[in-house]
Amino acid sequence: LQVTTDLTISFWAKPFDIDSPSRQNPIHKDYTHEYTMTMETSGDLSFYFNDSDSSYNNYQADNMFQNDGEWVHVTAVRKNGDGVYWYRNGELFQTEGWSGGDPVAGGSNVQIGDGYTNPFNGILDDFRIYATALSDDEVKDIYEQRASIDSGGNLHTTHITETKHRGRIADY
Repeated sequence: LQVTTDLTISFWAKPFDIDSPSRQNPIHKDYTHEYTMTMETSGDLSFYFNDSDSSYNNYQADNMFQNDGEWVHVTAVRKNGDGVYWYRNGELFQTEGWSGGDPVAGGSNVQIGDGYTNPFNGILDDFRIYATALSDDEVKDIYEQRASIDSGGNLHTTHITETKHRGRIADY
């Protein structure tokens, strides 16, 4: 599974302790190639990859995770040559302009909940990886149709309809 083109990563996360252990990986493919995500002790979410210009890129969503024990739906859309678009609970949260070249392919396997730093201390659910940049409406649709959170903070999945979403290459 190598994705050096546009990319969308989407998942639900409920961190038990944002700052312990320090720096946690909800998803990791290759720190020095295609992508990895790291939850920082501040609650920021970093998206790292190297590119064809031999540049190391870090795109960061500030305060993606704000409270321990809170479910958050995270989506990162990487549009090569354009930027990285971060979504929190189905809404555009932050954008960063593109710098450097296209991501470089690596040979590592995808790891969910672990990586080059520390394992994710919490619950992860409904991981999706698309080899395309999803639109605002597609991100919102995934957030609204896939799951809901009740008043007690419990995540419930709902009926799954996959025909609307294009280019999905993995669903964990």
